[in-house]
Amino acid sequence: MAPLSESSTNREVVLVLLIEDNPGDAVLIEAALERSIEPDFEVHVEKRLAPALERLASERFQVVLLDLNLPDSRGFDTVTAVQSALPNTPVVIITGDVNEEFARKAIQAGAQDYLSKDEIRAHSLVRSISFAMERKRTERELHALEHVASAAAATLDLQSLLDTMLATLRTEMESDRAALLLVHDGVLSEEAQAGTLQGIDPSSFIEVEEKLNRQVLLSGQPSFDQLRNDAGDVLRTVLKVPLVIGGLVSGVVEVEWAGAHAERPRETYLMTVAAERIASGVANSQAYESVKRSERRSQEERSRLRAIMDTLPVGILITDAEGRQLESNILRSRMFGGTPLPSKSIEDLCRIKAWYLDTGDPVEECPIVKALKYGVITLGEAIIIERLDGNTSTILNSAAPIRDPNGVLIGAVGVQQDISERIRLEQDLKVAMERGEFYIDLLTHDVNNALTVTSGYLQLARGSDGANDRVVKWLDNAMASINDSARLIDTVRKVHRSGQSLQKVKVDLDVLLPEIIGQVLSMERGEVEIAYSGTHDATVIGTELLPDLFINIIGNAVKHSSGRIAIVVTVRPQLRGGIEYLRVEVADNGPGIPDDIKDRLFVKGERGLSRAPGQGLGLFLVSNIVAEAGGKIWVEDRVPGDHARGSRFVVLLPRGGEQARA
Repeated sequence: MAPLSESSTNREVVLVLLIEDNPGDAVLIEAALERSIEPDFEVHVEKRLAPALERLASERFQVVLLDLNLPDSRGFDTVTAVQSALPNTPVVIITGDVNEEFARKAIQAGAQDYLSKDEIRAHSLVRSISFAMERKRTERELHALEHVASAAAATLDLQSLLDTMLATLRTEMESDRAALLLVHDGVLSEEAQAGTLQGIDPSSFIEVEEKLNRQVLLSGQPSFDQLRNDAGDVLRTVLKVPLVIGGLVSGVVEVEWAGAHAERPRETYLMTVAAERIASGVANSQAYESVKRSERRSQEERSRLRAIMDTLPVGILITDAEGRQLESNILRSRMFGGTPLPSKSIEDLCRIKAWYLDTGDPVEECPIVKALKYGVITLGEAIIIERLDGNTSTILNSAAPIRDPNGVLIGAVGVQQDISERIRLEQDLKVAMERGEFYIDLLTHDVNNALTVTSGYLQLARGSDGANDRVVKWLDNAMASINDSARLIDTVRKVHRSGQSLQKVKVDLDVLLPEIIGQVLSMERGEVEIAYSGTHDATVIGTELLPDLFINIIGNAVKHSSGRIAIVVTVRPQLRGGIEYLRVEVADNGPGIPDDIKDRLFVKGERGLSRAPGQGLGLFLVSNIVAEAGGKIWVEDRVPGDHARGSRFVVLLPRGGEQARA
């Protein structure tokens, strides 16, 4: 709005441009306005339209009094010309002929009021001018608010929105500058502006500006202030109104004029309403940005999920509660020999032909269907599928329902693992094991037959008349070696079968160990003493290979010693790691085992210090038998610290009698 002039008595002065070619009418109008008590009128007269338009372009008038019939313009075109040149200036038509049709056309042409020259009186003229100015002011305010609202709706990009709205506000308020300041993390900072204050240092009133901004933020009320220099001259006039978003004062909207500008309540009202429109636009933009951020995060999460799914070594299918496909990874397509059509319902989920691996029956409801229909979890259902490329595959099919935090079913996830290669390898292994079983049976049968025949000939040779004591000893050693070989073959056969998981059995060591000691003594012809000390309730948990275990350990103690051989076998209970064991010790007075050999004694191929022929399989097999029984085995010095004075083999076997249950 144009600033008002002030008289020496500080009364408002309204600048009037009278466009009238009749001098008598012009004098009459000036005289009527001179009689006005308030406001004061300063009248400028032009007789033609053209010079009047020039003055309107260069000077600021509050109102135009217009005669329609001028030397250079006639009728309502005269009104149109004035309105086009200065649309914000109110126009009052002064005419000699007024009727209802004239009034309608005058308003349509853009005039705010009309007055018959016959009715020109001071009171009626002042009232008509005041009405025209008020109507134009209201029209301009509505127009300004409409422009601001239109700017707010024009874009959802925050910066573009602010630039457009502030430029519109600056134009409508006829100010030199408009700006928006927003609070971020408790700090008020300028977000956008339109226009500048020419010749004024913006930093010259920083402290005053900060004070005014705090005042608006704290009070939530508009502030109108004139900022003066040290000489008292008004350099800037600023109008600030609070920006309220979501019920909170979130910033300040301000307009500034260079120099002095009168405070007008209607401008403050206009600014307040405009701030509401701006706040609405900012809130919409922020909501839009929030939605966009959510969409970006959602897209990022979706991309991350896709990357994870495509790197998993299994096929993945995710559906909603109705069975519509949401996600499916690349490996699933490879597994099915092509990309299955996305499901649109639960009925679409089991279109690929499938049969159960164990029974061969057709699959009626795949796991993901059962998850959606019944809410059940299926793990590792082995099925054979007919792939899209015509081949077949064997897969493990699993699925589970997906529920929201309230337990409501919202979808399901299916996982498929291709085990075709594993099944093929298992079948190949089964064939290889069966072939190996056949060869081992054939070998052991033939070797045992050969050993039996050899043993028979040795028995005949030993009983012949020409066999002296020395030859008998040789023959006995040969027969013992044959018996060892036969026992080793039998043990290998049993260990081979143990790979097929032997059942656990209870074994009474007080029965087993004396029998084994008797067998060993019956085969020896030298000076061998074996003492046994048992315990009450000597039942352990083991397998049918336990006899071979102790035959090997006790037999080794005899075989690898010389001279007078003394062996002590003891059995006693031991609690270790919360488990009841029976501890079996086999101690001998042989050459012993150095420390550097103890740690690797049970490794396949390790033969210790023995010079006896063999493959080093004995103790390796022994350790396997102990492990199969769930026990432990190790070797230590019979006399601690002196390995040369004999060895002690220690075997721990889980107790299986009444003591273990107690």
